[in-house]
Amino acid sequence: MTLQLARNCSLAEYEGDQVTLRLAPSHRQLLTDRQGERLQEALSAYLQRPVRVTIQVGEAPETTTPAAVDAQRHEARLAAARESIAHDPTVREFEELLDARVDPDSVRPAD
Repeated sequence: MTLQLARNCSLAEYEGDQVTLRLAPSHRQLLTDRQGERLQEALSAYLQRPVRVTIQVGEAPETTTPAAVDAQRHEARLAAARESIAHDPTVREFEELLDARVDPDSVRPAD
């Protein structure tokens, strides 16, 4: 749960020992006192010094969350996989031979 909270926050400000994160309203349910404390502990351990974390609920269009970056990468890989299948000579040959079509929703990127 703490990881999901962190992945859906964007950095609003980092000054001294104060870290301010922004969480979109659509992910408000991830924010509990305990998860906020655990995130503060994790950041303090990562930075190897104590920090105070404040999480504000609100939109932050100027920054991107780690979860959004992952989703964009996944969509790009999916588009590339669909493009590759659509132009693959073997797939095209099977489509012509069998009068078949590839269901675009069945294509998955190779990870």
